[in-house]
Amino acid sequence: MLRRARPEKRTTRRVAAFAALSLGMAITGSPGAGEREIDLVALIHLVHDGQGAQALERVADLAASRGGWAPAPGDLVVFDPGLPWWVRGSVLTADLPPADCAIPRFSQSERCVPFNAEIERQVRFGQALFMDHCGTDSPVPRPSLDDVLATFCEEAAHSWQEYFYETEGRGCGERTRQTGWEEAGRWIHGREYQVKVYVLSLTDYLPDLSTEERSRLYAAICAPDGYACPLGHPVPSDGPPPGWPNPDGWPVSAPSPEELAQFCQEG
Repeated sequence: MLRRARPEKRTTRRVAAFAALSLGMAITGSPGAGEREIDLVALIHLVHDGQGAQALERVADLAASRGGWAPAPGDLVVFDPGLPWWVRGSVLTADLPPADCAIPRFSQSERCVPFNAEIERQVRFGQALFMDHCGTDSPVPRPSLDDVLATFCEEAAHSWQEYFYETEGRGCGERTRQTGWEEAGRWIHGREYQVKVYVLSLTDYLPDLSTEERSRLYAAICAPDGYACPLGHPVPSDGPPPGWPNPDGWPVSAPSPEELAQFCQEG
């Protein structure tokens, strides 16, 4: 059953402030709340100065401190300046190319290019993690630090979804199978649904998630053609990752049409 995100609370403001201070990050006052948070403008300056990896490291450290959000074993967080400006983060969940790539007349197509095993083990983030409109000369910081953390959490969760699948539900130890192209495609909608519902449930941990980000998440789930709409698609029964907060907010099955409609109406 779907669980609606709980009413927002401000109980983690002091935790976030302490995390930022203890990590030695650039901080700035939060109007009216006394909260100190990472200065997104300063992080954008780091990115523009060729220090995107350092900016991402600060976000990753805060994500681990705030909610224990980190990729699955064996996966690395990487800043990739080559990602298109509209791509905030990327996880490649297929290890094998499409089956028809074994047919000679298809083998030279772009989707049959041998997979880069190193990239497949990376959780990559680009400039858009930190900013909107970063394809222009006047990038704008994202509305909230929590929006940045939400994106980080989403991509780290995708890393874990693949890990659960490849460890056959154990969520620990060595990977005992690979994910084929077709299998990865079969799970796209359900995995996106699972992660986005979870992020929306984290009101105690992401209390300043912006209206824009919440609207984006709900639209992806609730629009009939949304890429996270679960209707007619399988949802993984695994998870959440061990140690992640609010495990009850992580759905492990697809909702009924009525449950989804109620969730979307409440959102």
